[in-house]
Amino acid sequence: MMTIREQTADNLAAMVRHLVRATEPDGDQDGLTPLQWSALQYVGLANGMSRTVSGFATYNATSKGTASQVIKSLVDKRLVRRVPSRQDARSAELVLTSSGRKRLEAERRNTLATAIQALSDADRERFGTVIATLMNELRAPHGRVQLGSCHDCRHLDAGGNAPVCCRTGSRLEEPDLLALCAAHTPIERGGN
Repeated sequence: MMTIREQTADNLAAMVRHLVRATEPDGDQDGLTPLQWSALQYVGLANGMSRTVSGFATYNATSKGTASQVIKSLVDKRLVRRVPSRQDARSAELVLTSSGRKRLEAERRNTLATAIQALSDADRERFGTVIATLMNELRAPHGRVQLGSCHDCRHLDAGGNAPVCCRTGSRLEEPDLLALCAAHTPIERGGN
């Protein structure tokens, strides 16, 4: 029999899953599957070095083959395009097309992000701390890379003329510092 603490944890996990699913666009109405929406949102939020098929596979915890098929479908729908990577000529960076940007903007008002934005600053900060803690707890036993942004990454070198990712050697532009990164390693803080 479950303890009250275990039941509460299971209920909270179910509520989080429900919040995510309930705020995803309806695939039947908009012509995109939930996985395609996830990919489109990822391409819109990720930094340049993470906007790759491999980056999306890491973000979505799926195989590179599945990620590649999903990205191909978005390219075929002209919502995403592939451009040669600035860092690696063998790789392609994914970018939103104007149609992809318009599609995301139209959906943004009905998203979980909109509800989170409506929280008070203090509640949003607490929520961010809880999410980071949960991600760290789930990362450690599985050896997964933790999704995050460069501004609080162990690999950020903010000294010098411009910020640099020491993991990839990439120069970071200002928008990259707050964008999602699939190669993020959080700065270890006391108590973590």
